[in-house]
Amino acid sequence: MGSSVAHTLSGGGSFTNLELNDANGATLSSNITVSGTLTLTSGNITTGSNTLSISSTGTVSRTSGHVAGNLQKNIATGATSKTFEVGDASNYTPIIVSFASVTTAGNLTARTSAGDQPSIGNSSINPAKSVNRYWTLTNSGIVFTNYSATFTFVSGDIDAGASTNNFIVGKLDGGTWTTPTVGTRTATGTQATGMTTFSDFQIGNAVSAIVFRAASSGATSGNATSFTISKPTSAVQNDVLVAQITVNNGSSTSMTAPSAWTLVRRDNRTSQVSQAIYYKVAGASEPASYTWTLSPSDAASGGIVAYSGANTSSPIDASSGGTGSSNIVTAPSVTTTAADEMVVGFFGHDNATTFTPPSGMTERYDVNQASVGVSSEAAEKA
Repeated sequence: MGSSVAHTLSGGGSFTNLELNDANGATLSSNITVSGTLTLTSGNITTGSNTLSISSTGTVSRTSGHVAGNLQKNIATGATSKTFEVGDASNYTPIIVSFASVTTAGNLTARTSAGDQPSIGNSSINPAKSVNRYWTLTNSGIVFTNYSATFTFVSGDIDAGASTNNFIVGKLDGGTWTTPTVGTRTATGTQATGMTTFSDFQIGNAVSAIVFRAASSGATSGNATSFTISKPTSAVQNDVLVAQITVNNGSSTSMTAPSAWTLVRRDNRTSQVSQAIYYKVAGASEPASYTWTLSPSDAASGGIVAYSGANTSSPIDASSGGTGSSNIVTAPSVTTTAADEMVVGFFGHDNATTFTPPSGMTERYDVNQASVGVSSEAAEKA
C-alpha cells in the first residue's frame, strides 16, 4: 500500500500478506493478525493501544520502517529466537529474544517507549546516565526455562556522560526492580541473560554505589606535637575513611599516622605547607578519635570523610596532587579506571582562610587553624 497521507487500517481481522511501502506509514484502528508475510519496505505501522500479531505461520521481512507500538509473535516449542521489529515514531530499536527451551508454545508481545521508565528513580540505574527509552515484553501462555533479550537503541537515546561499556539492565516486575545478568554490550545494544519472567526493561549506568556517610574535622589550638580528629559520626564497619592532615611547616614536619592508616600521598610546598592523605577501612570496633604525631611541633588542620559502598580491598583507584602559591588552589586532573567512582578533592592553605569548592563538587568540611594559620577543605563529586 502507498499514499500521500498515512493510512488507517480499520476493522479487525486477518491478513495473509501485508506490505507497507509508504513513508507516511499506517495506523491501526483495531487488532490485526498477519498469517503470511508482513513486509516492511518503508514507513511505520503505529498500533496505539492495538496489537499487530504475527501468527505461528507468519513471518516479517523488513527493509525499512517498523512497528511503533505492540508487536506480537508466536513462540514455538524448542530453542527459539525471535526479533521484534519495534521502535518509536522516530527510531528503530528492535528487541531480540532467545529462549533456551520452550515446552508450551504461546505468544509474546513487545513494544518500546521513548523516555526513561517512569519509576526509574526506584531502580539501580542512574537516570542521568541512562538510555532514554524502555522496553516492555508481555507473555501469553509460553512455558519455558529461561531466555535472554538484547535491547537495541540509537546513539541519540544515550545521556551525555553515560558509558555503554558499563551499562546494566533494570527489570521491573510488579513494582520490584531487579538487575539480571548482563551479556553482550555494544555501542547500541545491551543483552540481559538468564531471565524467567517478562516485564519492563530499562538500561543505563548503575547509580554510584559509593555514598557519603559523615565527616569530621578539626585543628590544633596552635603549634602542637599531636593532632586528633574525631571519628565521623555514624561511620560503621567496612566504611572507607579518608583523612586529610595539613601542616604549616611543609616538608620540615614529619607526620606519624595512627595504627592501620595507609598513606595515599603527601604533597609539600617546600617548608610552607604540606598535605598528607591517608585511608583505612573501618573495623568492627573503632576508637572515638584518631591521633597523628607531628615532629617538630606544628599547627595542623584537617578532617576525615567516611564513605559506604567503596571497594574495601582496594578503595583508592587513583590520586594526583600539586602545589602552588595563589589564593586559587588548583588540583590536577585525575583519571579513573571505572565508571561511577567518587572523586574526592582535598585542598590546603598555609593561611587561615575559607574555601569555595569547584563547581559540581559538594563540600564536606572547611576548617582552619586561626592563630598560626593553616586551612583544610574536602569536597567530592560522584
